[in-house]
Amino acid sequence: MKYNFVLLIAGLVLLSACAIFNTQPFVFDEPLFPPNIELMEKYGFGKQFLLEMKDQAPGPLYEFVHLPLKSLTHLEPQGLRSVNLFFFYITILILTLTVHQSRNFSWGESAYFALHIMAIITLWQVAGLALTEVPAMCMVMVSFYFGAYLINNRQTLSRTHLVVVSALMGISGGLAVLGRTPYLLILPSFAVVVLFMHYKEKRIQQSIWMLTPYFLVAFAMVLPVFIIWKGLVPPLQPRVDGALQPWHGMLAMAYTAIIGLIIRPRWFNYSRLTILLVASVFVIFLILNMLGYGFIYAPMSQTVVKIIGLQFIDVYVLSVSPLLAAIGCWFMLSCFYKAKEHITDYVYLFALIFALAILASSMKISHQFSSRYVAQAAPFLVYIFVDIHEKDSWKWIRIIIGMTLGFLSFNTYAKIF
Repeated sequence: MKYNFVLLIAGLVLLSACAIFNTQPFVFDEPLFPPNIELMEKYGFGKQFLLEMKDQAPGPLYEFVHLPLKSLTHLEPQGLRSVNLFFFYITILILTLTVHQSRNFSWGESAYFALHIMAIITLWQVAGLALTEVPAMCMVMVSFYFGAYLINNRQTLSRTHLVVVSALMGISGGLAVLGRTPYLLILPSFAVVVLFMHYKEKRIQQSIWMLTPYFLVAFAMVLPVFIIWKGLVPPLQPRVDGALQPWHGMLAMAYTAIIGLIIRPRWFNYSRLTILLVASVFVIFLILNMLGYGFIYAPMSQTVVKIIGLQFIDVYVLSVSPLLAAIGCWFMLSCFYKAKEHITDYVYLFALIFALAILASSMKISHQFSSRYVAQAAPFLVYIFVDIHEKDSWKWIRIIIGMTLGFLSFNTYAKIF
């Protein structure tokens, strides 16, 4: 544990240095957001600002965060990235607090647990650049903390206490939704867990006091914005309408499975039935691809050509999509078994259901798939995957692999080297 802890802290230091001292101008999506900060400064937070936001699908949380700090950051890349990094630190801190109260770990163990977020490959780019994910992730983590507090203390809290904490959960949850719309799914996720918990315990009335303030406050914060927009994104945001894309949801599950294999391979279910089903999915998708009816998705094709040669690229293109589909199904099947195993651990169920909901929301993004959608679930993936007390002699190697891949992915956007 000690050496892994040092490795994870080293990863955080590396990310911090890359974010703070990166002198590159705005890269990737970063230049899209400062004009909207200036737009809020001009009009204030009102209807005109909401209607004139451009090139920003997420709501105005980004502007709420950065406008008050404009005199410090001057809306320059290094300043904005430093603020984003600060919110990332707070996210790790809130995850530490949640683990400490829910699993009765020491503060050191809880911090070690939370720092496994550094091994999530897809997180590095959103944490190291001035994008919109991390402030929203911080707020949703605060909301999750209050939800976990309600669950863990449900039998001792007074009605007034339940209402106050539920309202605080609604405020932080509403802010999260105003930062990234997929976080709207925390509301039904929490409701499912609370109703299931209170159905088993025959405390249905208590669930009303846990849920009602939460929903009322959160909806009071987000519905006026959605009504002004007449939808879930600003009206000037280019819209790409289309049917649901189940393949994008499967890719999100597959990417998450890769993250899980890096953090904790033993988390997955290895029963004979599971292996048979996963192998069947691979074969079915491979046959469909060979017949021209499947899905073709071949990440890192150019790198593969450099390593194994152009003569093998057709085999790679045909097989990688079935492989991703198979491991995505393996992750979902393992989630089913983990839910059964933790059927009375309601905070774990909350994290699991919410993570799955975020990943599944990738299906709604019809025009493309991005690993950033997976990064939105990062704190909750840590919560469901990590077991710090399990003997694991090879974890340090996997941590290095995860952080190295995360850094390389981050560097393709940040252009540090």
